[in-house]
Amino acid sequence: MPKLSIILPVYNAEKHLGHAIDSVLNQTFNDFELICIDDGSTDGSLKVMESYGDKIRLIKPSHRGVAAARNLGIAAAKGEFITYLDADDSYVPDALSSQFKTYDESTTMGLKVVLGKSRVIFESDEARSTYYLELDDSDEATISLLGATLIPIAVVKATGNFNESLVRSSDSDWFMRLNDCNIKIIYNESVVLIVNRHHQNLTNFSNIKKSHLSLFRERIKAKKT
Repeated sequence: MPKLSIILPVYNAEKHLGHAIDSVLNQTFNDFELICIDDGSTDGSLKVMESYGDKIRLIKPSHRGVAAARNLGIAAAKGEFITYLDADDSYVPDALSSQFKTYDESTTMGLKVVLGKSRVIFESDEARSTYYLELDDSDEATISLLGATLIPIAVVKATGNFNESLVRSSDSDWFMRLNDCNIKIIYNESVVLIVNRHHQNLTNFSNIKKSHLSLFRERIKAKKT
């Protein structure tokens, strides 16, 4: 049984996917399984994944969206802990070791997750100009990104699956449910995740606000019923 299951949903990410997978396989920590879910890609993503053979676990459902892909990964996971990686992001070489070190050294009792820092890389000026969060001079910040988390399986069970009806905000919804469950976040001050911002994943602040507003309305409606 692996200690960690890394869930990597993939949809038309041929350009960056190999780098993402390599960043996992080259970790200083190696007690993990990498579960790649091809969410019905129409580019060369599937061939990239198949080229890794038995170094990864490959699941090939029809196209249902990132939330459904993550849920399939959760169902297949065998690890004591879970984390997620987007197909256009990557880990620094000691990311997983650093996350487990932070978890093991924490004196916080009860259910908890680790959240590390992220460094954002911009492929263009447009990507930088449309980014919606403040970064320091090194383009680093502690951001609520699933790729920067380390999550015990007990927390995954407590918070439940991702909401497949949400197109953009299933990750934000999960972090809100984490808070609802009073699960503590332990902060790792080291950079663990490299976030790649490029023209294919640009999301402007207006769209994010609309998506989050829809999410808040849904959660309020659910609490009233």
